[in-house]
Amino acid sequence: MAVEIKIQLNDFDYIVISDCFTNGIDFKMYSKSEDGTIRKFTDGISDSMKISQNNLNSFIVALQKIQHLTNLDKGLKL
Repeated sequence: MAVEIKIQLNDFDYIVISDCFTNGIDFKMYSKSEDGTIRKFTDGISDSMKISQNNLNSFIVALQKIQHLTNLDKGLKL
């Protein structure tokens, strides 16, 4: 049985971690438009993207920055 982890970045964008392995992770990134259409981001070669263990920390920091900027954006709209 496969387990996927969904990380919601903001109201529209999310990442699905589809595989964890010794040297990193495989993930897919999606964006949902206001009309409900879901679009998958690809690099044109594969529908999954890979992050090696060496770059995993940078990937997590980037996710934290996206979350922080999204929360700032929500605060500005109030």
